[in-house]
Amino acid sequence: MTSNPSTSVTLKMYLPGEESEDFSKVLEQINSILSSRLEVSLDISLIDPSKMVQQYPTLFTNGTDFDLVYVSSDANYMQRVANHYYLEITQDLLEKNAPSLLQTIPDELWEQVKANGKVYMIPSSSDYSDQMVFLIRKDLLEKYGLDIPTSLDEMEQYLKQVAANEEDMIPYQVGETGLELLRAAFLQPRGLTLVDQNALLAAPIKGFSGSLISLTNYAPYLDYLERIHNWKELGLIPDNAAARRTVSYDAFVQGDSALYIGDLDSALLAQMLVQQDNRHRLNEAPWESLIVDLSSNQPTGAFSHAPAGIAIRNGSQHVDLALQVIDLFRNDRQLHDLLLYGIQNEHWSSSDTSSWEAGSSFSDYPTNLYARYAFGSSLDREPAYPSEEYTSIQEQWKKQKVQNSSINCFRPYPDERYSVVSDMELLNIKYLFPLQLGAYDDPGDYLKRYQEKSKMAVLETYIQVVNDQAVDYCKRMDNPSAF
Repeated sequence: MTSNPSTSVTLKMYLPGEESEDFSKVLEQINSILSSRLEVSLDISLIDPSKMVQQYPTLFTNGTDFDLVYVSSDANYMQRVANHYYLEITQDLLEKNAPSLLQTIPDELWEQVKANGKVYMIPSSSDYSDQMVFLIRKDLLEKYGLDIPTSLDEMEQYLKQVAANEEDMIPYQVGETGLELLRAAFLQPRGLTLVDQNALLAAPIKGFSGSLISLTNYAPYLDYLERIHNWKELGLIPDNAAARRTVSYDAFVQGDSALYIGDLDSALLAQMLVQQDNRHRLNEAPWESLIVDLSSNQPTGAFSHAPAGIAIRNGSQHVDLALQVIDLFRNDRQLHDLLLYGIQNEHWSSSDTSSWEAGSSFSDYPTNLYARYAFGSSLDREPAYPSEEYTSIQEQWKKQKVQNSSINCFRPYPDERYSVVSDMELLNIKYLFPLQLGAYDDPGDYLKRYQEKSKMAVLETYIQVVNDQAVDYCKRMDNPSAF
């Protein structure tokens, strides 16, 4: 969508997100400022997060003309770099167009996002954790006399009560890959982090010894797959979950699902939307939500910064202006607040420069988390009145955080192994992702089929290469450099 006065250049940008009621209104104000500062305007298109896996790659393969795009280490950033989709960001480019980025972004963050020794994104400086949490219905816990779940077994009991008694509600709406559930229910309670979703390679957050764990050869993984298959049989997840796209928090906010799994910030945003909606519920009683962490006794590798940022398309005709716009969104208070939070005293309000709270029209422009992960900086605001459990979980994570847990930020660079990665992606679509969503009646048999097929894809060689890269990455992070 474009909303701009008459300007000489329009930059096209793609971000994940859903277009809210007041999106064009906010964009109009953004473009008014950009027009006066740089004689430029933005045309922002939003990609539905549930369609990112399918639509994001087509921006490049279909020859779409654009300038700026959201990037994330968990969205195949390294593979896109290997495909030459992003422009290399050099020190000379930054010194010419956005020198403040060199001054404000620490060396360790530049090092963290390097691919094959080079930088291809402007990394976000937002505080972030990829730890997954569960968002559940507090009112349903009380209705069925259940305690707050502290284990997966107890969470399962909650979902069983919902399945048995809430006729119009799916206990947990899930789809696509099931990776959020894998992280929250299986990896985190074991102190593990997923470092490669192509081959399902994990590592201990604390005490990485130089050897990655292949989940498909890790005995407890089969037990987990059998449990999730049982969930499908019991009706705790949809019977066709493997055919569904990624499910956002909308299903939970609208009361269609009794569980949402996401990062802590997404869970808090969903909580705030529930509270906002409670004010307008006419024919049903208000209900409350609750954030739950099932891995509170395990070490966390919470990132000091989001593993995401903004990239410039390789081939953009407006590189200098693109960098200047990135600089403004990160370092200009007015533009930063507009993009991330909307219009002050409508969508949000604050009495200081470090916090925000929901305004009367909050649901018309909810906080844009993807914009924060793209342009996060020291100007980010913290929620003024978060839920009690949000604050408690944050404090617990700070206590359990493993300092210098470099492995938690590592993602492999595919180098010349394009065919191997492509073969594994196909195997995942046919075997692993459906297995993680309970699709096959004999998980053990289908896991064996995957293992046999993966040998043909030279998986063992790939794992060794990724393992070597992980060791090298951790050494580099001990002495990081920008360029």
